[in-house]
Amino acid sequence: MKKNLLLFALFYSSFCFSQNETTQTFKSNNETFNYKELDYSKYGVVQFFVYFYENNEQNTNIYKNAISCLNKEYNIYHTFYYFVEIPKGHTELEKEIIFADFMKQITMKRNFDSDNIYINFDINYSRKYLEDLQNSNSKNKIKRIVIELTPKTVCRTLHIDRN
Repeated sequence: MKKNLLLFALFYSSFCFSQNETTQTFKSNNETFNYKELDYSKYGVVQFFVYFYENNEQNTNIYKNAISCLNKEYNIYHTFYYFVEIPKGHTELEKEIIFADFMKQITMKRNFDSDNIYINFDINYSRKYLEDLQNSNSKNKIKRIVIELTPKTVCRTLHIDRN
């Protein structure tokens, strides 16, 4: 009986409190991009963490390290994590446009009006998005922008209280 109860508790906790990971797509300039979405929002959304970086040798383990760190965490409910890895070959201006398009599309999809947004880049691609945000009536609140994201620093950016 104890064994069955333990198995049920293990199944229930993994079902109720684990992340939901999906791969989604978005379009920018007639090009389709993939992104990973980690959903910890089973009980409502409070914050969004966006990771936007180029696919290169330096950044290859950003997502893997983030998952490893998140798997060790407890009480990270009410959060969405987005990991967008842009293929090589795009200029910095193109990446700014791609990022702005991603944010526009994800904002409409998840309706993050007035929620807290934490943005993380390998290089700053936020200029166009910030201009668009300033010229709109959006209530989005960007709480933090971290630049120079690396596989070594990604774990510090997964939370509000760590920089």
